[in-house]
Amino acid sequence: VNGQRASMVSVQKQNNYATTEVVDRINDEIDKIKTDVPEVTIVPIMDQGKYINLAVGSVSNNLIYGGILAILILAIFLRDIKPTFVVAVAIPISVLAALILIYFMNITLNVVSMGGLALGIGMLVDNSIVVIENIYRLRAKGLDATAAAVKGAKQVAGAITASTLTTVSVFLPVVFLEGLTAEIFKEMALTISCSLVASLLIALTFVPMAASGLLKGPFVKKERKGLQRTKAVYERFLGWALDHRTVVMLVTVVIFFASIFGSLQLGTDFFPESDTGQINVEVEMPKGTRFDDMASMLDRAAKITLDIDGVDTVGATVGGNFFSSISKRGNADSGYLYVLLSEDSKRKTIAVAQDIRDKTAELPCKITVQNQAMDPSSFMSSGINVEIRGSDLDTLEVIANDVSQMVTDTAGTTEVDNGVNRTSPELKVTVDKDKAIEKGLTVAQVYMAVNKAIDPKQKVSTLTKGARKFDIFVIEHTEEEMGIDHLKELEIETATGETTQLMDVASVKKETGYNTINRTNQERTVTVTASLQEGYNIGLVGREVEDKLQGYSFPKGYSAKLIGENEQIISSFDDLLYAMILAVVLIYMIMAAQFQSLRYPFIVMFTIPLAFTGGFLALLVTTTPISIVAFIGMIILTGVVVNNGIVLVDYTNQLKSDGMDSRSAIIKAGKTRLRPIVMTALTTIFALSTMSIGIGRGAEMMQPMAITAIGGLIFATVLTLIVVPVMYSALDDAQDRRRALMDRRKKGHAITVKEAYKDKGHPKPYKG
Repeated sequence: VNGQRASMVSVQKQNNYATTEVVDRINDEIDKIKTDVPEVTIVPIMDQGKYINLAVGSVSNNLIYGGILAILILAIFLRDIKPTFVVAVAIPISVLAALILIYFMNITLNVVSMGGLALGIGMLVDNSIVVIENIYRLRAKGLDATAAAVKGAKQVAGAITASTLTTVSVFLPVVFLEGLTAEIFKEMALTISCSLVASLLIALTFVPMAASGLLKGPFVKKERKGLQRTKAVYERFLGWALDHRTVVMLVTVVIFFASIFGSLQLGTDFFPESDTGQINVEVEMPKGTRFDDMASMLDRAAKITLDIDGVDTVGATVGGNFFSSISKRGNADSGYLYVLLSEDSKRKTIAVAQDIRDKTAELPCKITVQNQAMDPSSFMSSGINVEIRGSDLDTLEVIANDVSQMVTDTAGTTEVDNGVNRTSPELKVTVDKDKAIEKGLTVAQVYMAVNKAIDPKQKVSTLTKGARKFDIFVIEHTEEEMGIDHLKELEIETATGETTQLMDVASVKKETGYNTINRTNQERTVTVTASLQEGYNIGLVGREVEDKLQGYSFPKGYSAKLIGENEQIISSFDDLLYAMILAVVLIYMIMAAQFQSLRYPFIVMFTIPLAFTGGFLALLVTTTPISIVAFIGMIILTGVVVNNGIVLVDYTNQLKSDGMDSRSAIIKAGKTRLRPIVMTALTTIFALSTMSIGIGRGAEMMQPMAITAIGGLIFATVLTLIVVPVMYSALDDAQDRRRALMDRRKKGHAITVKEAYKDKGHPKPYKG
């Protein structure tokens, strides 16, 4: 380690213990050893607990920052300390309630569960904001504090309950999915669900109670000139949109498909690269390399690596890596370097890894550099993996060389390996059957003679001791080891009693054999592998490699396909797509039950493609490839963005039931719900802002989800206030026309659509 000889101790935790718990105990023991034996230096070459604490700490900090920003948004909008204080107190109470539920569900605090809580912190205040804003509005109209609290909570109770259920229902399919993706995000789904249920209970109990006490006394309605101007501008624009519904819908559809097309050009990732500060370097030498030569090569590689900016510690071992049992001293073909970056280093791990590749490129050995990711993608084959299948090894080798050249010629690939593994030196004895028959020998007889010569030990007896048996071998002692010349001159006795030399009946040649022969479903396989350069992702590079494979002419009986990370991405995307479809169905069912209508849920469902548009645009703007984490962000948006639509449609229905005409009800509902809709969106957006930037080591894992959620919320919020009223107006008009027609038909009158439209008293003439 850092040029000094060292011994290594590797500790594995038991399944029923948390990593950080075990690491803390080990560090306590290390501190005791350092105190008792001060001359001993102990360096943690790999400490998973340290990374976990850093990552969870980063996400926790983002959660706290997000909560503070959410409260600031409330203060800016309400400009009143009392309602702001009510919601500010509701946040920690909701978090505590969520943590209690998480505890009883045996969910540990990790990057995924804390990421779910950080995402939930913005949504935690949504219900409380809707309730307090409605109470505040009724209080401004002159109701006393208690009456405003009761009526305000009652008016929106149905809407926020439905909106919470729609969001929770989104995660039900994720819980029931199988495979790696489900295992990863099951905890996130449960965490967010717990936080939302807790926030609903707090919004319907604590918030009205606190508001009834704090909003007592004289109440003066404070007119906000900025808010009034905003509402006036919104009213004019909404009026224009209602008069030009076709234009609005057409533009929305065009942007939707353009955003999907643009984001797909960025490629795909399974998981974003996490910056762990840990790098694993494998150094390979030819088979048969002496131990001292391997050690010398490792020393050279370690010295070069230690001089790279940002590197703090370099550990080196010959014959095995740091995470498996060390091989015997004689196996000196490979060695490993384990590199730790300085804690205060500003350099990215992936940049240091590329430096190691560049600066060790001239060494006479094969060097493979990998960023030791702590995310789930580290448990599978990362980068490009092309599996070639067939029967004949020589043909497979030819195809593998061609494919590896294709991969090498593809932009973004590095460290390409043809996977043939011809590294084992061997002597190949090929018997000439005709010559052997002339000498009176069979191939089997020649084989047995060669086998006896190179492996002279013979079992002569068995020793039994208790229940155990031991084989006893007698080994003939020879002064010289068997070499190729000795083997050629090996004398073999024929059936006639004569002897002949091996070289008279067979050829003996030195060749390089296959180190391993792999099979999949009883077919021989060779896997071509490659790492990806910085700035490239598996989606883009894999797509280009797949196109090249489609153009390659494979011999009959041979085939190739991309496996590993690419295969896992496709499988996971399929699973998540099914989960999303099921989530949409569940959302529709919940809304249909709440509205007791099939029409109004259909209107609200149009907010979902709006959210996807915003999510894809956010990925496009930030040049973030689509990943599993980003896809999960899309699923979460499915449940979140319908909430504003539910509140808007629900209030419009209330106004219509009070006798207001459709157009006036739509405009008034939009103006009234403008502030709470924008407030709830901004609190979630600002709560996720620090996570979207990727502040803190380990925060990169959740970053695409935050980016997707923010983009979707921004776009969906703006367009929900326009598209949902437009859809409501269009469907309302269609229903009015149908009702008018039915009324006239019942009376026995013939009527045109134009007349029916006019009969309903619409201010604008019928078009089309």
